[in-house]
Amino acid sequence: MLLIFPVHATQWVGNDNGEFESSNGWPTYMAVRADITAQLSSSTPQNSISLQYNPDRDYSFCCQRWGDWFQAGIISDLYGNCPSFTLQVYDTFSDPADPNYDFDWRTDFPAAGAPCQQVSGLTAAGASWYVEEDVGNNQISQVYFDIRGTGCCTMNRILYPQTPFWYWLKSNVCWCGVSGVSTTFTNGYGSLTYSSDKNFRNIDPPVDLSTTENSNMPYTQFSGVGTTSMSQLFGWPPPCCGGGGGGGSVAPGTLITMSDGSQHPVQTLTAGDSVIVYDVYSGTSMHATITKMLSVTRDNRVTIYTQGNPPLRVDDKPDFYVWTTNGPLLKPVTMLQSGDLLYSYYQSSRIPVTNVTVNYGGSYTYYDLITNPQFNNNGRVLSFVANGIADPCIPSCPLGPSP
Repeated sequence: MLLIFPVHATQWVGNDNGEFESSNGWPTYMAVRADITAQLSSSTPQNSISLQYNPDRDYSFCCQRWGDWFQAGIISDLYGNCPSFTLQVYDTFSDPADPNYDFDWRTDFPAAGAPCQQVSGLTAAGASWYVEEDVGNNQISQVYFDIRGTGCCTMNRILYPQTPFWYWLKSNVCWCGVSGVSTTFTNGYGSLTYSSDKNFRNIDPPVDLSTTENSNMPYTQFSGVGTTSMSQLFGWPPPCCGGGGGGGSVAPGTLITMSDGSQHPVQTLTAGDSVIVYDVYSGTSMHATITKMLSVTRDNRVTIYTQGNPPLRVDDKPDFYVWTTNGPLLKPVTMLQSGDLLYSYYQSSRIPVTNVTVNYGGSYTYYDLITNPQFNNNGRVLSFVANGIADPCIPSCPLGPSP
């Protein structure tokens, strides 16, 4: 991962997504979580991408120990094969007397030569990438990494800087390439959520591009500035939802909770109807307008049984928000198992799955709702309420026909 000299930002793309720092004293941690809501795809030559947590170049040059540039990053190919976590340190100036002036130090997990791990579905809708820099006396004491795909496995690790530690400086986060090469994303959408024990201050736009491993990824401006939780969206909003490949497809007879609290069979709904949508991240509900109803015919049926709610019948495509110790995580319906916790709007609580059956063969009709709003302020998918269960409609194409 290589440094380039300062360039003034002219648009919100690549590694130029805006910088952030504390507005009220030294933080004890500064973290970012990337939640993917539409598949990331890229034409990178190495077939790999990175999520980089980079300091400001000018601040590093003037104020970091020895003028170093301290970088944290997550690297993965587009399939979740052999992902890795890395800390790397570079010089911000040339020293002809030092033949290795441009590179000082790095540590990685897995270490070079160690067996690699696989986290499948790492670039799919529902995956999350997390980097947290922990700080003491304004020095980075450790960096915690966590990645969660939609298929098998998760991976997490703490990496420690060399001592003496480097200072935490105002930073930015980017979706980028690897090994000194930029990448071009062809698809992807999601949110970056920043958290700290101190209020955030944003720097709009940033002055420096931080890495040569740039990309074309677009970003929105920050929201939540001045609080301990700030966010922005990245990528390109999907144009459609459900209908043979997305989430949310439910069988005829499924009862949808309307804005007035009544429940109507899904097949009777039309554009313009008002329904309840639930935000599993904030624990709040709101009214949403159906903008389109979609239908699709499929050759399978999945039935979800939960404690205290009627069975919910869907196809094999939806993802559901399952509650974990790290908050909500989208999980494919065919991977749900007994004990997984789903949100019940009827019971105003998370309830356990008791059984899931999957049957293939036959012909079944399903319905999807497209609503406005479809996302919360952080770009995360809202859920309509189907037989009492929060059922997110994950953006996907192609659309099925209107019923």
